[in-house]
Amino acid sequence: MKTRIILGLTTLLGGALLAAGGQDAKPNADAYIGAEKCKMCHEAKAKGSQFTAWKATKHAQAFDVLGTEEAKKIAQQRGLADPQTSAECLKCHATAWNEPADRVAKGFNSKLGVQCESCHGPGQRHRQARMQAAEEDSKGLIEISDAEIVKRPAALTCLTCHNDQSPGFKPFCFKTRFAEIRHPDPRRPRAEQSACGCGAACACKQADCSGAKPQEPAVPEPPVKPAIPEPPAQQPVKPSTPPTPSEPVKPIPEEPAVPEPPEKPPQPSAPDPKPSGIPPCSCTCPCCRP
Repeated sequence: MKTRIILGLTTLLGGALLAAGGQDAKPNADAYIGAEKCKMCHEAKAKGSQFTAWKATKHAQAFDVLGTEEAKKIAQQRGLADPQTSAECLKCHATAWNEPADRVAKGFNSKLGVQCESCHGPGQRHRQARMQAAEEDSKGLIEISDAEIVKRPAALTCLTCHNDQSPGFKPFCFKTRFAEIRHPDPRRPRAEQSACGCGAACACKQADCSGAKPQEPAVPEPPVKPAIPEPPAQQPVKPSTPPTPSEPVKPIPEEPAVPEPPEKPPQPSAPDPKPSGIPPCSCTCPCCRP
């Protein structure tokens, strides 16, 4: 009975932290601030309305979907009581759900699903830098440092969750999926976010993430002409000759045995360039490779 009470209190406490974030601890420069804080600067239409674009994606519904009957059925099959409190589910359905208090800003709400910082990294440093720039009355566009925020997530960032460990995994093509969630700033044209630049045979352009090339129509082969049988050739009859006496067989000397070369020691196998548990992009298109 005592054990059940402790487990119940732990679940309630975890749920409270999941919703509220770090209430008392002072966040550091690498803290998560939440999509609602990002909205303050990334909602203007002239800047691309990134917050509105994110709200329209499945990422924004990632936590809510864990409360559906389908998610509960999958959780039950995996031996999980509640997908909305299970670490196995929350690690990919809620941003910063398990971060320490000093890494989460006050008011952060992990129940908003997969938020901006799941892909772009903690936003506190970026927020502070932009607020300082606003106080300095900076004019025009400012080049954002890579040390300040992740400007363009890599394919491996997506593959940490979009892999075969997920119960709903489907073949993942980075270029195709990235196009579905992109939210560029129109003031900053980026050629690399345009359509796939590969040839027409690229799997991305064929909507085929398996990497298979489109099949070309088969060219019919010309009909084979039937072979004309040739008349049998007449062999001349040779007169029989008396057998010649056989000569004695001479013994053949045996050659000395050649020693076999020594076996080479086994070569160590090359290390796997991909982290374990993370499959490569299933599309063979070069622009999709992580």
